[in-house]
Amino acid sequence: MLKEKEKHRLSKLSELIFMASREVKVLRHITWPEEVRINFFKNNSKKIPNVSYPKYNDSDLNSILDDAEQLFGDTKFDDWLRKKVVEIKKSSNLLNACGTKDFFKISSDIYGLPTTKIHDKTTKPRDLSDQFEEIINSID
Repeated sequence: MLKEKEKHRLSKLSELIFMASREVKVLRHITWPEEVRINFFKNNSKKIPNVSYPKYNDSDLNSILDDAEQLFGDTKFDDWLRKKVVEIKKSSNLLNACGTKDFFKISSDIYGLPTTKIHDKTTKPRDLSDQFEEIINSID
């Protein structure tokens, strides 16, 4: 059973990590401007557009994570929360790599590839996509 002091520390640490996660909005950062999206689909999605992404500012994130770092202890809960911080940092690295060749590598490390086996160690995203397509195509 956790002591009240430990509960308070973990609560504050969790709050900081949640705040940090809110600083990393991957989809918002990589969304194409409306005009680019319209032109892409108007041209039958044949050519990926050349898009300039805004520079990602991770200073607030780093400040929050620095504060969180001071609160880590050595419980199993801390171990789990450390893993969450690693995931947040990977996403931050991804945003910093927008528009570069490193983006694909970092993205693949985080999300995998269509040919990477998922949690069941058998299924691949591509398998699910093929199955979904088969189901959709079978609908009259």
